[in-house]
Amino acid sequence: MHPCVSSPTKRSSPRKFLWTLGLLLALSRQPAHALVADPSQEELERSFPTSVQSLVHKHCSKCHNAERSEADVDLTQWSNWNSIQRDTRTIQRVLEQFQTQQMPPKEEPQPAESDRLIAIGWMEAWLTLQAQRNAGDPGPVLLRRLNNAEYTNSIKDLTLLQDIQPAKEFPADSAAGEGFSNTGAALVMSPSLVRKYLDAAKTVAEHVVLLPQGIEFSDTPSRSDRTNATLEQIRNFYAPFTDQSEGSKVNLQGIVFETNQGGRLPIEKYLVATLKLRDAEKSNPTASPDELLKTIEALAKSEGLNSKYLKILWNQFHQANPQGLMATLQKQWQSTPLESPDPLIAEVLSWQKALWKFSSVGHIGKRDGPRAWQESVNPIRNQQELRLAIPKEAQDSPNQDLTLYLQVSDAGDGNQDDAVVISNPRLVAAGRPDLPIRNLDALVQTLRSQQSSWVQKTEPILSALDGWLEDPRGRTIDELAIQAEIPQALMRAWASTLGLWEFA
Repeated sequence: MHPCVSSPTKRSSPRKFLWTLGLLLALSRQPAHALVADPSQEELERSFPTSVQSLVHKHCSKCHNAERSEADVDLTQWSNWNSIQRDTRTIQRVLEQFQTQQMPPKEEPQPAESDRLIAIGWMEAWLTLQAQRNAGDPGPVLLRRLNNAEYTNSIKDLTLLQDIQPAKEFPADSAAGEGFSNTGAALVMSPSLVRKYLDAAKTVAEHVVLLPQGIEFSDTPSRSDRTNATLEQIRNFYAPFTDQSEGSKVNLQGIVFETNQGGRLPIEKYLVATLKLRDAEKSNPTASPDELLKTIEALAKSEGLNSKYLKILWNQFHQANPQGLMATLQKQWQSTPLESPDPLIAEVLSWQKALWKFSSVGHIGKRDGPRAWQESVNPIRNQQELRLAIPKEAQDSPNQDLTLYLQVSDAGDGNQDDAVVISNPRLVAAGRPDLPIRNLDALVQTLRSQQSSWVQKTEPILSALDGWLEDPRGRTIDELAIQAEIPQALMRAWASTLGLWEFA
């Protein structure tokens, strides 16, 4: 050895010794996780004998062995690494005792502080590794039922019924030792609770509505309530585009119901809207179809109308080759000014009444009942009876001639192959037999002949009546007519005209 070099263990300076001691104390004050930085299982297995096993064997095996297992802890099994891997619960207990310095007992020899910190660091690293391996795995979980709140919310989510309370009659949920009411240990099942679950299922089943496409759940179990709710949904769907008008009153057993409760399509507003679109199109004839569609949607939105129906109506009035009724309506629509739409509206409404009929909703689906609320009517008939009243002015002027015209025309589609047969035209009056038009000329000739004959009998009638007034001899007017060979009706007419009935 060189004479100038001395052994460091023998010639250490006091300053260097104090520095080394301070470093050790600083290390001993670091948290346990600072001693082990995320070691792997292999590293922990290699360091276990020196970090933990030796300390436990020296200070803990005396009281925690197979023969004397204080607190039911046998640390002699830690001699086998496989036992360590299965004994995480015991490692947790030992770590807690080392951290609180409760073990070893005060009267027993204590391990060095550095050894204790190394052992704590190893156990913390081991538990951290196990926690990372089993992250998300809660371990064994008892099969449990849903608690009352979970069951109620599940039923609401499945049925979309927010007011249903299937667990209303259930007993309150108990709590386990941890204070939670949703653990398997707390959610017990008894025979009476099973019965309540069955009753709750029946309650939910009462809300089921069977439909052709599946099942739905209604807010109320009553069939009438479900029907009313469905009708209300239908009304609410159409309400923004309908109005309340032209409803008739219904008298049911003395109770009068007002039927003006919405549902009528305001065709007047739609027709006026088409006139506005027509004028807008004339002012901008180069507008593209997309621009016209945007104009229709904007007008429908501003007027509170249904854009789809407005577009359908607009297209109907723009047919290239309209036929029949639409040809007539289209011509009238094109000539109708925006300021005077009433004639066009009246024409459309009259055709609506002729082509459609409204049925009683309550009779739909019944035997011989209507198939729908609004049904189409076929206006084409093989036979149609027409009754035309004679104008009152003609009735008040019987001495003036009256000329009646009966005109027949086509429906706007041309008269090719059209034929009309007028059958039995006649005059009808109350209390009198029908007078066919074909017999009218003969009737007139008969009346003229009778009038001429009656005029010739005027003198004999007046003479007979004068003699009857002077000496009736108990005769009646009819007996007088027979005696004078004068028609009884004519004699009675003259007697009535002369006011002689009071003497008869």
